[in-house]
Amino acid sequence: HATDVPGAEWLIEFGEDRFTWRHDHEKATVALRGPLTDLMLVFNRRLEPTSERVEVFGDAELLDFWLDRSSFG
Repeated sequence: HATDVPGAEWLIEFGEDRFTWRHDHEKATVALRGPLTDLMLVFNRRLEPTSERVEVFGDAELLDFWLDRSSFG
């Protein structure tokens, strides 16, 4: 959930061999909240999810699992 851009919420779901995403606002196992630029920095491993610039809600281990297994670019 990006805090600085209206409507910037995404739900990412894992499947057997891939993940899918959609714009949605609903409860998830883990959520990452912060400014959009900082969220992208976390996804690209240039900012730790433990940074004070973002908030993790829920299962932080699942976020770490996902970051370890995903690649953007």
